[in-house]
Amino acid sequence: MKTILVKAVAARESGAMTILKEFLRSSATDRENRYVFLTGSVPENKQIQCIPVPAAQRGMLHRLWFDLFGIRKILKAVRPDEILSLDNLTVPFTRIPQTLYLQCVIPFFRDKWRLSESPRLWLYRYPMKPLIIHSVRKARKVIVQTEWMKGLCAAACRTDESRFLVRPPYAGVREQNLWQGTARFFYPATAYPYKNHAVLFRALKALGKCAPEIRLTLTEEALSAFGAAYGDVKTHVTALGVLNTEAMRREYLSSVLVFPSRMESYGLPLKEARLLGAPILAADTPFAREVLSGYERARFFPPEDENALANLMISFRKEHAHASGDPANPQKA
Repeated sequence: MKTILVKAVAARESGAMTILKEFLRSSATDRENRYVFLTGSVPENKQIQCIPVPAAQRGMLHRLWFDLFGIRKILKAVRPDEILSLDNLTVPFTRIPQTLYLQCVIPFFRDKWRLSESPRLWLYRYPMKPLIIHSVRKARKVIVQTEWMKGLCAAACRTDESRFLVRPPYAGVREQNLWQGTARFFYPATAYPYKNHAVLFRALKALGKCAPEIRLTLTEEALSAFGAAYGDVKTHVTALGVLNTEAMRREYLSSVLVFPSRMESYGLPLKEARLLGAPILAADTPFAREVLSGYERARFFPPEDENALANLMISFRKEHAHASGDPANPQKA
């Protein structure tokens, strides 16, 4: 029986936590290997062997200190046969075979950010980029979530695509047609610039009084940072804050997913909404096309074209009103 050390000290929100939970579930049924997880907190399943490292989530400097020094004692105590890193970086200064699960697309994307604009994005775009490239080259295998990500990373890191494994989240989960929603819209995303809330606000402004309700997983404080762009359409926006898994499911079942993000390694909400049969309006990007391939309830718009998005919103509301038996008054849908 092999001992596999799963390093996931950086996972604390959105997609990273979803992937960690998937590995926690799969490890619980693996009888051929022993897993030890390094995480920021203790998982709910007490049968899973976990070493909490909350200090590594206090900031990038704390995390780098743990990667360089703090993990040494753990490696000596656990004596793993393999390391699986979910943190976008391999463990340095060790000859233990490693597999890297790469979720961060920021270093390889064309967008650029100033330090004053977004310190975290700047950090991943510049100082972290050579470290991630080194990790990709060092790892025995690299796991990514899409064919698009595989090609992008292999080219940027100048390494062979044969070293990459494509493993989409929720593989093997059966799609269901459970959606019974209304003509309101839902966008679960953080407030990073590449999430492209701006085009959503411009679309709402273009629709004026005809604008639908849009529900966002942001706080009022986060939304206020968008300034006038948000203020002009505030009456059409509901700030939900961070949602748990069950609350997210309720939103998918009762809303149309709108997903204007320009940059994702996968785009988990696209798959989660698809699995429940929800309608989706997505920015026309390589990752969205791949995740939604063959899905008939998906429509696409150019990522910066608010008029195209507004037209799709209106078109869906009319279709939904007609299907609901009230074609004369789409506003009631």
